[in-house]
Amino acid sequence: MDNYKIAVLGECGVGKTLLLNNFTDNPSDDSDDYQKIENDFPMKIVSYKDEEIVLSFIETSYDKYPSMHETNINQTDSFVLIFSITSRKSFEQIPTLRNDILRVKTLLTNEKLTLVLCGNKSDLEHMREVTTKEGLQMADKFGCVFYEISAKNNTNIDEMFNALINEAFNNKVNKIQNQYEITYKNTKEDYKNNDRFIYTPTILQEKPVKKYLDDYEEEYEEDKIQIKNYENIENLENENENQSDEITEKRKLNKCLIT
Repeated sequence: MDNYKIAVLGECGVGKTLLLNNFTDNPSDDSDDYQKIENDFPMKIVSYKDEEIVLSFIETSYDKYPSMHETNINQTDSFVLIFSITSRKSFEQIPTLRNDILRVKTLLTNEKLTLVLCGNKSDLEHMREVTTKEGLQMADKFGCVFYEISAKNNTNIDEMFNALINEAFNNKVNKIQNQYEITYKNTKEDYKNNDRFIYTPTILQEKPVKKYLDDYEEEYEEDKIQIKNYENIENLENENENQSDEITEKRKLNKCLIT
């Protein structure tokens, strides 16, 4: 099963522990908001796209345990930034927490941060200090979704984490694509004078040249296919000249290099 590590970041007292206790079905207690040390990770198995995945959580209070703050950020790829709608101070701390993430994490070009912003304690409307509009505006600035939740009443908790999981999955796919494009460009340059290789143009679909190579000995090294009996490649191309126009176009570079 895939394992997604999620850091829940926010000031002390905003309801991080209660949120995770309720979501992971752990017994709730009335102890301090951050008594658990990060070696004790709450976990939950959920179903996503007909597959089970494991969610493991780290909760961090920067104001109480600053020495563990960067370590926890570095260990995770998905983040919940949480404030209390009854505390403007906790809301104003959110941009600092996001900047900490961007400073610690190294993002690839076009890589998006997996993030959700949530305002807790929606059950305390009469004590509200942060408007819904302000939360939406901050989320829009961050390029993420925003939820108002009640950890006490279990309001919007499942919806919020489902949105985060969906974002994490999509970003994971995009990250693979970005990494592949970088690797492909580098490999294309490395192998442009080596006509013993065919390079497939995508890793997210079945290798388009595989069906042409059934009669040949193949060695797979990630997305490279090394053809041992290269002397038959030209015959192979002639035999399949009426096959996919897309494949034909992609085989123009340097005999065997698919672009």
